[in-house]
Parts: sequence; structure tokens; C-alpha cells
Amino acid sequence: MAKCEASDTTLHHVVNRWLVDVRSCYDPDSALETCSLSSPTISASFFAHLPPSLLASLQRKRFHSVAFKMEYPTEDTRSITSASTSQASRRIPTLDFANRVIQEPTPPSKRSTASRSPSPTRKLLTLLEQARPSVNFSQPDGAVAQPQRVVELRKWLSTDLGVGVIPRALKERLRAADPDGFDDVPSSAYMHNDLMTPVEVDRLWEQTRLIYRDARRCNNRRKDESAWVDVVRTVLRTPGAGAGADPTLEMFEIESIQTQQIDPNLLPDLHNRAISTAKKADLALAFSPDDSTVAKALRSASASRPGGTTFSQMMDAYTSTVPLVCGIEVKEAGGDNNEALLQLGIWTAAGLEKLKGLCGGEVPAGGLYPFMGWTVVGHEWKLHLSWMEEESGRILIVGPFSPLTTGTSTYFDIFKLLELACRLRRWLAERYWPWLSSEVLRMDGQQSTLEQQASSISINPP
Repeated sequence: MAKCEASDTTLHHVVNRWLVDVRSCYDPDSALETCSLSSPTISASFFAHLPPSLLASLQRKRFHSVAFKMEYPTEDTRSITSASTSQASRRIPTLDFANRVIQEPTPPSKRSTASRSPSPTRKLLTLLEQARPSVNFSQPDGAVAQPQRVVELRKWLSTDLGVGVIPRALKERLRAADPDGFDDVPSSAYMHNDLMTPVEVDRLWEQTRLIYRDARRCNNRRKDESAWVDVVRTVLRTPGAGAGADPTLEMFEIESIQTQQIDPNLLPDLHNRAISTAKKADLALAFSPDDSTVAKALRSASASRPGGTTFSQMMDAYTSTVPLVCGIEVKEAGGDNNEALLQLGIWTAAGLEKLKGLCGGEVPAGGLYPFMGWTVVGHEWKLHLSWMEEESGRILIVGPFSPLTTGTSTYFDIFKLLELACRLRRWLAERYWPWLSSEVLRMDGQQSTLEQQASSISINPP
């Protein structure tokens, strides 16, 4: 009988302690004080007999009480919190989640919000369509009518580009230098009859290897824009296969215009909204005064105009005195293509406006000759053709042309690029220069064809 009474007393004591714990869980303000380290351990079997709704209620209240005091501890509860939660994890395994830190949601940062703002580059590309003169950027397709001179230039540059651009004597060297890339070179890329001497072949191979090596280093080592500019310079100074002693190479020089300003009077007018004169190309191909033919024409043109004149859109003391005929805007690998196109487009538009000014402020009959320009973003070279419409004066920047897109990522692409650069110089020397010197610069002070037409009209009125 005494043994039964002792058992009842023990059970009564345990139940009372359990009720105290349950009551403390219902009272958040006293939970930590009541559930101290001295509380008796309660077996998990007690919870197995509780109704599910009661157990869930206990867990929620326990969770909120502990979480609140973990986030806003007081001096009295700071020391007890860790011990209490540790003890709770031993007593009630099902309430372990109460120790988790509750993270409050944070609003988007100002920086991430700003990154979603409209691109100023894309916006300016659109606004230029409303400028005076209007500057339009477009890909080449049937919706863009190309003047006859543009069609002739495009065919001059693209016809059979990539055919016969590699001396056959370099075939084995190319196989050894790039076994994988060698398989991708079409058989039509090799010359049927090598017209180059062994010395010229060796020189071309060394220059090609130099371009490939430097471009690869720029790409793999994440070099900046200035390093890629050096690669561009090497490309423009190297004659293509079969060119031999390229006579047109000496007619041109490469000008760095990165730090120079465009004449603001030649920039498109955006209704009193300024366009930065810093929006310009990095390099430009210019007719060189070191060439006797060019020097003679420039001297004659300067002498025939009171006070002299300038021949380019730049304000620099030197580059303003030489005709700039092809712009190159360079970006590092992964650079912004739109930004490159915008800078080339603004520079080109100012150049065409200068050309019109040299023609007396009017687009001559037959139109101005087109401008050429490259955007170079890492390995990829994209050629754009630009012209001013004869009637409206609207300027179109059209490109890239897929057959004229090449680069420096493979040896074959480099040989194509060298051939394309050679064709570009030949067109400038054989087609553009005769027109520029006779119709625009008015070589030797002779009366231009435009003036002759005007004179005939005044003498023979309708």
C-alpha cells in the first residue's frame, strides 16, 4: 500500500511539473524564466499522447516567444537564451526549429534599381533619328535602298572574299600552328599560283602570327581597350597575301583620335540638346601628306581658299588638315556593341557633314561618296557603310554586312581581314581619291565638274 502511494506521489509530481511547462508555453512573458535549466526532463512520449491541434499550438507559441527574445534580447535574458534553447533541444526535439534566425525581407538596393534604368546609349541612338540632319542606324536589308556607289563599293569588298587569301607555301606551317583550326580552312582559301616571293611569304607569316598571338593574349588575359588598339594598328599596317609591295599602303597613315574633339558645328543638332564631342572613334585612316600626290592636292586646295581650310571633322591642329576616310571604334572583348556603333556613327555623320561643306554646303549631283568604318569588339571586326541621301540630307549608318564580318580569333579569319583591309585601301586610292581630289579638293586650282555644270547653266539659261 505504501509502495502504491509512493508511485502516485511521484507521478503526481511529474504531472505537476509538466503542467507548469505547458502553462509557461502559453505565457510568452514568463517562458524563459519558467523553462530554466532546473526543469525536469520530460520524455517525448508525453507528446505522443497529445492531440495534434494542442501540440501545434504549443509549438507555435514556443516558436514566437523564443524568436522574439532572440531578436530583441535584454540583459537578463541574453545569458539565459543560449542555455534555454540548448536545454529545449534536449527536452523537446520537435521544437528545434525555434532556434532559427528569422530574416526580414529587404527592399531592392538603389544600385540594382539604377541598373534597370533605360540605357542612355540606346536612347541616343533613337534620338539621333530626330536630329538635323537625321542619323539612322540600320542593318542591311531590302528596306534600305542603297545608292549605286554603295552597291559598287559593297561588291568591290565582298566578291570572293576569303578565296585565294593564303599562300600555298604556308599550308604546312598553318597545319603545325593550329591543327584543329586547319581542318576548318576551305581549300579555296589557298592560292593556286603563289605570286609572292619567299621573303614576302615569310614576312606575311610572321605578321599573321604576331596578330594572332597578340589578339589571343588580349582575349585570354582580359586586356583593356588600349591593348586591342595595338592589335588593330598591326592589322592596318600589314599587306594582304598577293599584295607584295602594296603601293596603296604608303598612301595612308593611321591617326589616333581618342583624345581629340569633333568640331561641334558638324555634330547633328538634337534641338538644342548637346551631343558630347567625346563620342568619336578611336582610330582613323587618313590620306598621308607624305605621299606626293596627296601633298600636292592638299597644298593646291589650301592655296585656292582664302585663309586656308580644314579637311576633316576634327579640331586637332594636325588631323584637321588631312582627309580622314575610315573610322575604327575599338572595344575590349565583351564590350558594348551599341556604344561602339554610336561613337562610330557620330564621328561618321560629322565627317559626311564636313564633306558636304567642302562641296559648297550642298550634296552634289550623284551624291557624296560613302564612308566606311569598323567597330572592333574584341576579336570581331564589323564593317559599316555610311552615306548621305542626296535629296533629304539624311545620314544612314548601315551594317554590319555578314560577308564582310571577320576577325582575329583564327588564322583564316586574319588572312581574310588582311585581304579586306587591302581591298578597302585600293578602293580609297583608285575610286575615292580621284573624286575627292577633283570634285572636292579641286586639285591644281582647276574648275571642278560641279562648277563647270553651274557655268554651263548660267550661260545657257532655259
